[in-house]
Amino acid sequence: MSAENRHEQGPALVPFQMYVDKGQQAERYRELATTDQLSGALNRHGLELYLQTAEAPRAMLLADATNFKAVNDEYGHQAGDQVVVETHRLLRASIRPGDVIARWGGDEFVVILNDDSETQKSGSVPVIGEQRMSASPPEEIIVAAKSRISEGVRAFLEDHPGLKEVNFDLAVGGIVWGGAEKIEQLIEQVEDDMKIHKSRQHEAGQHRRAS
Repeated sequence: MSAENRHEQGPALVPFQMYVDKGQQAERYRELATTDQLSGALNRHGLELYLQTAEAPRAMLLADATNFKAVNDEYGHQAGDQVVVETHRLLRASIRPGDVIARWGGDEFVVILNDDSETQKSGSVPVIGEQRMSASPPEEIIVAAKSRISEGVRAFLEDHPGLKEVNFDLAVGGIVWGGAEKIEQLIEQVEDDMKIHKSRQHEAGQHRRAS
């Protein structure tokens, strides 16, 4: 290629490359602004942005790592950080592809359980003939999600005997959501349901340190 041809192509290529670089940079900034850097879940800002465009979520869970302070005291904050990461991973493995997870703060995670129509879009709802299964009632979606999370915790503790010793667990509250209430209002409501779960765990002796 002649120097003349190289000169002619330069001005056309450089602006295009600058455009691509700026686009990638903007996407990276957006990701940093909406993602919790420790767990990889959405952060509060990311959750708020998601809910602005979400189509009528059906239900919400609030998952709280119980005895989390004992983990930090016994094994240090680095271990506590790892528990946060593993909790997000456990929750992600326990819910449907169309559901959304956000770290609300500390050891608390919000899980948005979307309408089955969102799950259908992801292709995870089985097809019967030419018809997809009908949408489940939100109460059933909550119960099913709680059950899968409980199973996930049991499997998780078998692989982490140290956490089992300090009675680590996840307390989970759930609430049906019509889509009108603000997230802060929902958090207050779902915390009441979580307190019931924690109370049952206490009665079962799950939160008492082993002697």
